[in-house]
Amino acid sequence: SAAESLSKHKSKLYLSGLTELSDSAAESLSKHKSELYLSGLTELSDSAAESLSKHEEVIYLSSVTKLGDTSGYLALAEKLSRQFGPDFDELKLDGLTELSGTAANILSKYEGNLYLSGLTELSDAAAESLSKHQGDLNLDGLTGLSVAAAESLSKFEGWLKLDGLTELSDAAAESLSKCKGYALALEGLTNLSDSAAESLSKFEGSLSLDGLTKLSDVVAESLSKHEGWLKLDGLTELSDAAAESLSKHQDLLLLDGLTNLSDVAAKSLAKMDPSKLGLYWELQEQVDKYR
Repeated sequence: SAAESLSKHKSKLYLSGLTELSDSAAESLSKHKSELYLSGLTELSDSAAESLSKHEEVIYLSSVTKLGDTSGYLALAEKLSRQFGPDFDELKLDGLTELSGTAANILSKYEGNLYLSGLTELSDAAAESLSKHQGDLNLDGLTGLSVAAAESLSKFEGWLKLDGLTELSDAAAESLSKCKGYALALEGLTNLSDSAAESLSKFEGSLSLDGLTKLSDVVAESLSKHEGWLKLDGLTELSDAAAESLSKHQDLLLLDGLTNLSDVAAKSLAKMDPSKLGLYWELQEQVDKYR
């Protein structure tokens, strides 16, 4: 068979045009002795997954949609979780739309960065497992987050990306604020309740809220107390009161989306350390006049 012949290829094998793979072809390709690129593959039976789990080199499966609870899928998850080394510090499985709790538990042991941005929902069990992952975690596809899942993710210690969330309950915000990671990205949020802002201000790490286009004075006052980088590059306007509040922020403040500032707001921002304020260059010049 063609797969049998290809399996004898002595170097990297690029088969990213394949969208499906028969069980017998998977069995043949499992014997290939170098890197195997199957990044166009979306469907994979449990039997084919079992075969590919026996492949001895790095395998790329970024478009596969399912890692279920049966033995073949779990064996493949186990193999993928061990694909870490000097040249492989990230595992991209952005095609996954279905991830069992057991498979999530296995993938959580991967030592590099884990990309799972195809998941639109996350079971509480999967969230609990992934919270133990030691690298960065991309869950940008999630459109909702239960309070229990948010509470689990609060134990996570890396960079947590949740840019697909367009709304966040006050309870979930309270949980995420306790996150042990060094960075939290919530760039899909277009508004933030006063309570959620108060909670997130307690997160001790870099906080990205680039989806916000405006900021109420109350929210600005809360966020000014945040300790760590604060990224608000989506803001197009800033009230004088909000500028006065944000000028008290002690770490890097990024406001690269602002296109104009009142002189009162510029005078407030001028009180900040210049190295800790990111502004469009024309506004930077306006602020510098008051230093």
